[in-house]
Amino acid sequence: MPVNKLCEVCGRAFCVPPSRANQRTCSYECRSEIMPERTKTHNERIAHALKRGALFDCQVCGQSFWRRPHAIKRGQNKFCSRRCCSAWMRGRPTYSGVVLYGPQNPNWRGGVTARNALIRKNREFRQWRAAVFARDDWTCQRCGARAQAGLCVRIAPHHIKPFATFPKLRFELDNGVTLCNTCHHFVHSKANTTNAFLKGGDVDA
Repeated sequence: MPVNKLCEVCGRAFCVPPSRANQRTCSYECRSEIMPERTKTHNERIAHALKRGALFDCQVCGQSFWRRPHAIKRGQNKFCSRRCCSAWMRGRPTYSGVVLYGPQNPNWRGGVTARNALIRKNREFRQWRAAVFARDDWTCQRCGARAQAGLCVRIAPHHIKPFATFPKLRFELDNGVTLCNTCHHFVHSKANTTNAFLKGGDVDA
Protein backbone atom coordinates (compact mmCIF):
# COMPACT_ATOMS: atom_id res chain seq x y z
CA MET A 1 0.00 0.00 0.00
CA PRO A 2 1.18 3.58 -0.66
CA VAL A 3 2.70 5.42 2.27
CA ASN A 4 1.40 8.94 3.03
CA LYS A 5 4.14 11.47 3.72
CA LEU A 6 4.53 15.19 4.35
CA CYS A 7 7.24 17.10 2.54
CA GLU A 8 9.79 18.53 5.00
CA VAL A 9 10.33 21.60 2.80
CA CYS A 10 6.94 22.75 1.46
CA GLY A 11 4.66 20.75 3.77
CA ARG A 12 2.70 19.24 0.88
CA ALA A 13 1.24 15.74 1.28
CA PHE A 14 2.44 13.07 -1.14
CA CYS A 15 2.37 9.29 -1.51
CA VAL A 16 5.26 6.93 -2.10
CA PRO A 17 5.52 3.15 -2.46
CA PRO A 18 6.70 1.21 0.63
CA SER A 19 10.17 0.82 -0.86
CA ARG A 20 10.60 4.63 -0.65
CA ALA A 21 9.12 5.12 2.80
CA ASN A 22 12.22 7.07 3.91
CA GLN A 23 11.76 9.75 1.24
CA ARG A 24 11.74 13.17 2.89
CA THR A 25 10.61 15.49 0.09
CA CYS A 26 7.93 15.55 -2.58
CA SER A 27 10.07 16.62 -5.56
CA TYR A 28 13.59 17.18 -6.84
CA GLU A 29 13.16 20.92 -6.27
CA CYS A 30 12.41 20.41 -2.59
CA ARG A 31 15.16 17.86 -2.21
CA SER A 32 17.71 20.34 -3.56
CA GLU A 33 16.75 22.70 -0.72
CA ILE A 34 17.94 20.31 1.96
CA MET A 35 20.87 18.71 0.11
CA PRO A 36 24.25 20.12 1.13
CA GLU A 37 25.94 22.24 -1.49
CA ARG A 38 28.54 20.18 -3.31
CA THR A 39 31.43 22.57 -2.98
CA LYS A 40 34.97 21.92 -4.16
CA THR A 41 35.97 20.82 -0.66
CA HIS A 42 33.05 18.40 -0.53
CA ASN A 43 34.02 16.88 -3.89
CA GLU A 44 37.63 16.59 -2.76
CA ARG A 45 36.55 14.64 0.29
CA ILE A 46 34.40 12.30 -1.81
CA ALA A 47 37.20 11.66 -4.31
CA HIS A 48 39.74 11.06 -1.56
CA ALA A 49 37.45 8.80 0.43
CA LEU A 50 36.27 6.67 -2.48
CA LYS A 51 39.53 6.84 -4.45
CA ARG A 52 37.40 6.53 -7.55
CA GLY A 53 38.03 9.80 -9.30
CA ALA A 54 39.68 13.20 -9.24
CA LEU A 55 38.99 16.90 -9.56
CA PHE A 56 39.91 18.88 -12.65
CA ASP A 57 39.65 22.52 -13.75
CA CYS A 58 37.75 23.22 -16.95
CA GLN A 59 40.03 24.60 -19.67
CA VAL A 60 37.32 27.06 -20.76
CA CYS A 61 35.46 28.40 -17.73
CA GLY A 62 37.87 27.33 -14.99
CA GLN A 63 35.14 25.62 -12.98
CA SER A 64 36.18 22.58 -10.96
CA PHE A 65 34.51 19.30 -11.82
CA TRP A 66 34.85 15.67 -10.79
CA ARG A 67 35.38 12.69 -13.07
CA ARG A 68 35.27 8.95 -12.45
CA PRO A 69 38.24 6.76 -13.45
CA HIS A 70 36.58 5.40 -16.61
CA ALA A 71 35.97 8.96 -17.86
CA ILE A 72 39.55 9.97 -17.02
CA LYS A 73 40.85 6.97 -18.94
CA ARG A 74 38.90 8.08 -22.01
CA GLY A 75 40.34 11.58 -21.73
CA GLN A 76 37.06 13.21 -20.67
CA ASN A 77 38.71 15.44 -18.09
CA LYS A 78 39.33 18.69 -19.94
CA PHE A 79 35.89 20.30 -20.01
CA CYS A 80 33.12 20.46 -17.42
CA SER A 81 30.34 20.31 -20.01
CA ARG A 82 29.54 19.95 -23.71
CA ARG A 83 28.93 23.69 -23.86
CA CYS A 84 32.52 24.40 -22.81
CA CYS A 85 33.84 21.78 -25.23
CA SER A 86 31.86 23.41 -28.06
CA ALA A 87 33.19 26.83 -27.04
CA TRP A 88 36.74 25.48 -27.18
CA MET A 89 36.13 23.96 -30.62
CA ARG A 90 34.58 27.14 -32.01
CA GLY A 91 36.91 28.82 -34.48
CA ARG A 92 39.17 25.79 -34.80
CA PRO A 93 39.45 23.47 -37.82
CA THR A 94 36.50 21.09 -38.03
CA TYR A 95 35.91 17.67 -39.58
CA SER A 96 34.66 19.33 -42.75
CA GLY A 97 37.99 21.11 -43.02
CA VAL A 98 41.03 19.76 -41.19
CA VAL A 99 40.71 16.90 -38.69
CA LEU A 100 42.16 17.76 -35.29
CA TYR A 101 45.12 15.49 -34.60
CA GLY A 102 47.50 15.33 -31.66
CA PRO A 103 47.46 17.97 -28.92
CA GLN A 104 44.95 20.08 -30.90
CA ASN A 105 42.24 17.47 -30.28
CA PRO A 106 40.50 17.76 -26.87
CA ASN A 107 40.65 13.95 -26.50
CA TRP A 108 44.45 13.90 -26.83
CA ARG A 109 46.05 11.91 -24.00
CA GLY A 110 49.71 12.32 -24.79
CA GLY A 111 50.07 9.70 -27.52
CA VAL A 112 49.03 6.50 -25.74
CA THR A 113 47.55 4.74 -28.78
CA ALA A 114 49.78 2.01 -30.17
CA ARG A 115 51.30 2.72 -33.59
CA ASN A 116 49.77 -0.43 -35.11
CA ALA A 117 46.31 0.61 -33.91
CA LEU A 118 46.72 4.01 -35.56
CA ILE A 119 47.76 2.41 -38.86
CA ARG A 120 44.71 0.13 -38.83
CA LYS A 121 42.44 3.18 -38.50
CA ASN A 122 43.91 5.35 -41.23
CA ARG A 123 42.50 5.94 -44.69
CA GLU A 124 45.11 3.87 -46.53
CA PHE A 125 44.24 0.77 -44.49
CA ARG A 126 40.51 1.25 -45.08
CA GLN A 127 41.09 1.58 -48.82
CA TRP A 128 43.23 -1.59 -48.85
CA ARG A 129 40.57 -3.49 -46.91
CA ALA A 130 37.83 -2.40 -49.33
CA ALA A 131 39.97 -3.43 -52.31
CA VAL A 132 40.59 -6.89 -50.82
CA PHE A 133 36.88 -7.40 -50.15
CA ALA A 134 35.90 -6.27 -53.65
CA ARG A 135 38.48 -8.52 -55.34
CA ASP A 136 37.24 -11.56 -53.35
CA ASP A 137 33.57 -10.63 -53.89
CA TRP A 138 33.08 -10.31 -50.12
CA THR A 139 33.43 -14.08 -49.84
CA CYS A 140 35.55 -16.05 -47.38
CA GLN A 141 38.37 -17.65 -49.36
CA ARG A 142 38.62 -20.62 -46.98
CA CYS A 143 35.05 -21.82 -46.47
CA GLY A 144 33.21 -19.87 -49.16
CA ALA A 145 30.81 -18.15 -46.74
CA ARG A 146 29.14 -15.00 -48.02
CA ALA A 147 26.46 -12.76 -46.55
CA GLN A 148 23.03 -13.06 -48.15
CA ALA A 149 19.37 -12.54 -47.29
CA GLY A 150 18.74 -14.04 -43.86
CA LEU A 151 22.41 -14.88 -43.28
CA CYS A 152 24.95 -12.54 -41.67
CA VAL A 153 28.61 -13.36 -42.28
CA ARG A 154 31.26 -11.11 -40.76
CA ILE A 155 34.43 -10.91 -42.81
CA ALA A 156 37.91 -9.56 -42.13
CA PRO A 157 40.94 -8.74 -44.27
CA HIS A 158 43.80 -11.10 -43.43
CA HIS A 159 47.49 -10.38 -44.05
CA ILE A 160 49.14 -13.47 -45.54
CA LYS A 161 52.54 -12.16 -44.53
CA PRO A 162 52.16 -10.77 -40.99
CA PHE A 163 51.19 -7.15 -40.51
CA ALA A 164 53.80 -6.59 -37.78
CA THR A 165 56.84 -8.13 -39.44
CA PHE A 166 56.27 -7.02 -43.05
CA PRO A 167 55.49 -3.29 -42.88
CA LYS A 168 56.25 -2.77 -46.59
CA LEU A 169 53.55 -5.29 -47.56
CA ARG A 170 50.79 -3.99 -45.28
CA PHE A 171 48.88 -2.33 -48.10
CA GLU A 172 49.80 -4.67 -50.96
CA LEU A 173 46.66 -6.14 -52.49
CA ASP A 174 48.32 -9.52 -53.14
CA ASN A 175 49.18 -9.80 -49.43
CA GLY A 176 45.53 -9.65 -48.40
CA VAL A 177 42.77 -12.24 -48.45
CA THR A 178 39.15 -12.17 -47.28
CA LEU A 179 38.26 -14.55 -44.43
CA CYS A 180 35.16 -14.86 -42.30
CA ASN A 181 35.71 -14.27 -38.57
CA THR A 182 35.55 -18.01 -37.81
CA CYS A 183 38.21 -18.86 -40.39
CA HIS A 184 40.29 -15.85 -39.40
CA HIS A 185 40.42 -17.10 -35.80
CA PHE A 186 41.32 -20.58 -37.05
CA VAL A 187 44.16 -19.31 -39.24
CA HIS A 188 45.78 -17.58 -36.26
CA SER A 189 45.20 -20.50 -33.88
CA LYS A 190 47.38 -23.50 -33.02
CA ALA A 191 44.85 -25.69 -34.82
CA ASN A 192 46.21 -24.36 -38.12
CA THR A 193 49.03 -26.89 -38.19
CA THR A 194 49.60 -26.49 -41.95
CA ASN A 195 49.96 -22.69 -41.69
CA ALA A 196 47.21 -22.19 -44.24
CA PHE A 197 46.96 -18.56 -45.41
CA LEU A 198 50.19 -17.79 -43.53
CA LYS A 199 53.65 -17.10 -44.87
CA GLY A 200 56.43 -16.26 -42.47
CA GLY A 201 59.89 -15.79 -43.92
CA ASP A 202 62.35 -13.10 -43.06
CA VAL A 203 61.38 -9.90 -41.34
CA ASP A 204 60.85 -7.01 -43.74
CA ALA A 205 62.84 -4.14 -42.30
